[in-house]
Amino acid sequence: MAWPYISGIVALLKSLHPSWSSAAIKSALVTTATITNEHGCTIEAEGQPRKIADPFDFGGGNVNPVRAADPCLIFDIDPKDYLKYLDRSLNWHSRCL
Repeated sequence: MAWPYISGIVALLKSLHPSWSSAAIKSALVTTATITNEHGCTIEAEGQPRKIADPFDFGGGNVNPVRAADPCLIFDIDPKDYLKYLDRSLNWHSRCL
């Protein structure tokens, strides 16, 4: 069960950065996560034959709370921002979606 740990890390990040949105916190967690295990080896997916895991197998990776607290770059975007992109760039209208 990872969610209790992630919830605690999210609470700590929110206390450090009260102005961050949920999208910004998610971005900080995912972009600073590692894709290796605690021994530095690649994560392997379950099943036979064994294969190197991809993001569909392990999600964002192993969370690094220290790096997430100062990620350098976050992607703070919500669904309304996507609609603005569709309206402007592709000449779609949000009323059609």
